[in-house]
Amino acid sequence: MLEKIQAVQVSAPASVAASLVPWDSEVFAGPLLTPRGEVIPGIVGVYASNGAFLGTYANGEKILPNLQLVRIFEEALQSMGLTWKRTIFCDGFTFRARYVLSVVVQTPDNRPVNLTVEIQNSYNGALKVAAIIQALRLICANGMMGLSEVFGLSKRHSAQLDASGIAQTMASKVEEESASMAQLFETMARRAITRDQGRFIIRNLSGKSAKMPARLAREIETAFNANSSPGSDDIATTLWGLYQAGTFVLSKRETEGFAIAPTQNAYWGEVIRALAMPSVAPRGLTWEAMVAPRSESEAYPARGE
Repeated sequence: MLEKIQAVQVSAPASVAASLVPWDSEVFAGPLLTPRGEVIPGIVGVYASNGAFLGTYANGEKILPNLQLVRIFEEALQSMGLTWKRTIFCDGFTFRARYVLSVVVQTPDNRPVNLTVEIQNSYNGALKVAAIIQALRLICANGMMGLSEVFGLSKRHSAQLDASGIAQTMASKVEEESASMAQLFETMARRAITRDQGRFIIRNLSGKSAKMPARLAREIETAFNANSSPGSDDIATTLWGLYQAGTFVLSKRETEGFAIAPTQNAYWGEVIRALAMPSVAPRGLTWEAMVAPRSESEAYPARGE
């Protein structure tokens, strides 16, 4: 194995074999060499048991095997009496595990939300060690999902990395976040908006200085205009109805593989949360700013304008 590791040159691209490395494979640290065979100081390579090159770490950084992270995290969940369904996403270099927990929060339209926790890790520095509590719901009968971050915690792969501490913190947060989420949903449902206010909120997210591409904002506005949630307009013309229109579009785009959909979904949740709870609103997401009138042509200019 050491001979395989030493044969890897730092100038070589990441091995194609990495995509075939099981998520729970053993990993090892080994030297990185220049094309002349000289050891590069200050960094080490990370390799799977089959010799696949997975990434580099600076000396002193802590390599945390995926399997170790999963075991630590699942022990923390078990200690809280939680059960779950787990899905693994891994390309060899980066790792994510999504846990749909046995914690359900009722929503204003009587469609349950499950709390989920996603943990992540990487061997190439692309991801910090992190755990994120999210909300998961079925948008409609075809099984599309809406995910929005509720609470997150991440740490660099430093020598002081305490994966157990992250896991315990996240597990203890589940019950607390379940209660706060229920309160947020209720607040969103009570916050009535006019159809025009809903449109202006969406349009004010679009533009050169905004974070949402115009085509996505236009799709959300179309979905909001067509919103016919159970309970007629009573639900549709609230922040809850507006939120549903956005998660419907963005979750559909996520299932279609649209690369920025997950981050846009999280941003959409941040916007609606800020409007529902002004006391925690980030700068620029005030109610007055977001409902300021804006025309379609301003928000969605034709190409070339």
